[in-house]
Amino acid sequence: MELLENQFEYTFLTDDIKKTMLIDYIKDLEANHYSLALVEPSRLKEQEKYQAWKSQIGQIEQQILKVKSKYIDAYGELTEVVVKEKVTETVTEVVKDMHGNVIEEKS
Repeated sequence: MELLENQFEYTFLTDDIKKTMLIDYIKDLEANHYSLALVEPSRLKEQEKYQAWKSQIGQIEQQILKVKSKYIDAYGELTEVVVKEKVTETVTEVVKDMHGNVIEEKS
């Protein structure tokens, strides 16, 4: 990526962390874009608000394209990095009668 990275060495940011950060940033930008798209003002009734909205959503779109381009330049194809944790859970099934008394319990 052609930022300060060429002149600055990050000690704690691995490529996976950087990828995750960029993807999270893109997700945030896309969420902002989506939120704005939901509240588009009337082009005829609220012309000033519409122009401000259009400018704001256009800036977000440009930022999304710019960050995606930086990601692709640095890491190739834009794919999401997913970190999965193994979660173990215990499920207990309880059968009760109509009075709430436990009839059967399975773990």
